[in-house]
Amino acid sequence: MSESDSNWLDTAIDGLTQFDRNVTTLLDTLNSEPTGRPQTLDEDITALEASSSALCGSLGKLLEVVIPRISEEISSKNEELENLRVAYRNYERLLASRDEKIRRLEAEIGKAKDQALSQFESISWIGSTMGALLWKACKQRDSVRALVGTDNLQDFLPMANCVLDSYVASLNAGIGLSADSEDYKFMAAVFGTLVNLAAHPEGRQYLAGEVSALGFATNALSSVNLFRAPDGRWLRRMTLTYVYNICLEEAGVEFMVTDRGRLQGVVNCLSSGNAEDVLILAVNLLLMLIKAMPEARGKVALCQMIPKGTVKQLALRDKPELKEPAAYLLQLIEFDWMRAAGN
Repeated sequence: MSESDSNWLDTAIDGLTQFDRNVTTLLDTLNSEPTGRPQTLDEDITALEASSSALCGSLGKLLEVVIPRISEEISSKNEELENLRVAYRNYERLLASRDEKIRRLEAEIGKAKDQALSQFESISWIGSTMGALLWKACKQRDSVRALVGTDNLQDFLPMANCVLDSYVASLNAGIGLSADSEDYKFMAAVFGTLVNLAAHPEGRQYLAGEVSALGFATNALSSVNLFRAPDGRWLRRMTLTYVYNICLEEAGVEFMVTDRGRLQGVVNCLSSGNAEDVLILAVNLLLMLIKAMPEARGKVALCQMIPKGTVKQLALRDKPELKEPAAYLLQLIEFDWMRAAGN
């Protein structure tokens, strides 16, 4: 309602109120004593006629202007309301259509996920089967010689890193992968192949100079804490064996001693919870690296990384293969390398 319409309505209400007062006054006059009534009665009738005329004018204005205008506004609001109802119904239909589309997409995604999982399982099975054959073939030196430098081996090394990354991602996600799973078998076949390649002079010389092969060693060493017993014991052993074989080459030693993270991966395998074969490999690898370091400062830094108390406990073991190298490692840890270098 506009301001002018509101003013007209207020005027009509005021006129009606005044008309009511005048009627009341006239009635009071008629009911009063006859003395002096004619003069007062004339005045009241005149006032009543005036208020009646004003009221009629206000009501006429309301009927002619205000009420039609209000009716138009009401009609306009009703039209807006109907448009809103139509829009709301259209929106409801749109939401229903989108809900149906979402359900359809969810079903398609679920189907695609199942297909991808099935394909992944098939790939893992194929990979573990073919990997086992390659693993076995690389036991023969002639096979290793035939593979070294070929495109097939160059393609195999990045693939090996992808398999390790996928396996580690599953472990980080809390997915338990037992030794019976195809993923574990695939990973084991990759480790076994690389270990056998590095076991032969031609193989380790090639691997020690390949970025992808060294990258695999780095990734494996950084993941040893994820390789938990019982199934992870074998992967830890294979990691240390692979690194040990590579370190028989000068390039492999340089690769190891120039990175604290890789050295820490070996040190992590010294914990008492590891199997003895893992402990033996870790101790012997650390001995090799300490002796191979060219500078006393590097030897000191590595010795400081090794938990002395743990090595003391290992030196008390009954098994000579562990006891003797652990005792020697303890001597190297306690040796004053800086003083010896000064002399």
